[in-house]
Amino acid sequence: MLDIKRLINEKEEMIASLNLRNPEFGAEIEEIISTYEEYTAKLNAMETAKSELNKKSKLIGQYKKEGKDTTELFAEIDSLKAATDKTAVEALRESYTSRLMRVPNFLQADTPIGNDDEDNVEVKRWGVKPEFDFEPKQHFEVEPAKDLDFDRAAKIAKSRFVITRGFVARLERAITNYMLDTHTERGYEEVGVPFIASQDSLLASGQLPKFENDLFKIAQNGGDDDEFENERNFYLIPTAEVVLANLHRDEIIDGSSLPLNYTAYSQCFRKEAGSAGRDTRGLIRMHQFGKVELFKYTNPETSNAELDKMVEDAEKILQDFGLHYRIVRLCSGDVGFGASKTFDLEVWFPSQDKFREVSSCSNVWDFQARRGKIRFRDEDGKVSHPHMLNGSGMATGRILAAILENFQNADGTVDVPEALLPYLGR
Repeated sequence: MLDIKRLINEKEEMIASLNLRNPEFGAEIEEIISTYEEYTAKLNAMETAKSELNKKSKLIGQYKKEGKDTTELFAEIDSLKAATDKTAVEALRESYTSRLMRVPNFLQADTPIGNDDEDNVEVKRWGVKPEFDFEPKQHFEVEPAKDLDFDRAAKIAKSRFVITRGFVARLERAITNYMLDTHTERGYEEVGVPFIASQDSLLASGQLPKFENDLFKIAQNGGDDDEFENERNFYLIPTAEVVLANLHRDEIIDGSSLPLNYTAYSQCFRKEAGSAGRDTRGLIRMHQFGKVELFKYTNPETSNAELDKMVEDAEKILQDFGLHYRIVRLCSGDVGFGASKTFDLEVWFPSQDKFREVSSCSNVWDFQARRGKIRFRDEDGKVSHPHMLNGSGMATGRILAAILENFQNADGTVDVPEALLPYLGR
């Protein structure tokens, strides 16, 4: 969530930044500020009325003791009581905060200007494209793909789910374990996370209310023995970022411990609303997939440097696997809702003759920290919001697909990257 005071003090600059995402945000910001100012005026009036009410109430005993007529005094007290009613104030607060929750993050000043992924800026390329003396197959057409069972998964759940078996299941587990081991060796603490999260957690991390249609909501049946009966809504997590962003919710962190670096594996669940007809075959766009997440809580002064480190940590996986990739800086029209700066890592897919995203690393500034009421105390005792960073370290299904394609042989078999051989007992 944005800092409303900064929004007011730097209004023109902030509106210009938000308009790079969508020109409609200018009018929305003006209305939010107007509602906030009305809220603060009514709040101040209510606090003044409370103070006056306390003074007047103390006079009742004195008036009675002195035999004075209290009729006018009680009339004033009744009027002041009405002025201390919180209903209008709370309604205004809810109005501006709920609308502010729907406004995306500011973009960093050096963000490339553009409309979509076609305008993203390449900043690095590593490795070389694999060469084949045959027509490369898609990852779901190579010989090991017999262990990808989409039909039975659709029968059990629905389309865009998969059952992995045999060699492919072991390979995916090897990829996952290698990534977790590598990230923990590079200074991340491994965290085991729940795969469901509350509505409050989704709000704090920024998935709600913006991405409601992409989430799988858990139905609550109620009942006397249902411990969830009186709870708010729950959802399957779309990423472990949701959990890691809430790890220190409502807490004040010791600033000397920053940066805090976490990594977690989870299954991720997404409806992929609006993606009809895109990547309907294979592992690229699934309703459920595994992913290793990277997450940092940092000092604001070092957050962009920590973002660069996170990108390097993600790169390490691709380099270890020998996959040809590039890094792009996302343009203004492609940066995600909560992010202020984002780099995507894209791996070469020979059958498609193009790069496909396998990781996205973002600095969200204090956007999530404000939503989750997360703060840190520095050495001088000052309390402020940390910057929070998230990244894919990486999506296992897409890495699996990239390995199946890039290391295929003419006979349909697939070589395994050397780094993974010990994880397969070879």
